[in-house]
Amino acid sequence: MRQLTNFATTTLSITLLDTDLTAGVFTDGSVFPSSGDFIVKIEQEFVLITARSGNNFTCVRGQEGTSIVTHTSGTDVKLVLTSGTMDATLNDFGNIGGYASRPSSPRTGHQYYANDIDAGWRYDGSN
Repeated sequence: MRQLTNFATTTLSITLLDTDLTAGVFTDGSVFPSSGDFIVKIEQEFVLITARSGNNFTCVRGQEGTSIVTHTSGTDVKLVLTSGTMDATLNDFGNIGGYASRPSSPRTGHQYYANDIDAGWRYDGSN
């Protein structure tokens, strides 16, 4: 599940080149979640952060249709709530699809709604 926190803002401590596809270094990583995935906005690019160790982040660049570009040292980095985060959050709690496509081993609390018959399920951990 993607993580959120209020007012998480820092700056780049290095220039992040458009060829840097997996890692970035930020001035103060402590303001961001210590685990889980989250999205940051660097100028007009959304970046998925998949791991954090201090001020070092593992990331996937150019998310949600944004372009991977170079960002200079000192550029603002902000944790943001995006439509992709909302979609991912909703999918963590439930899905909609055909009866035959319902999950065979859902997580406890997961809900599924069949759109081809009038039925829905909420998995309670045992059935």
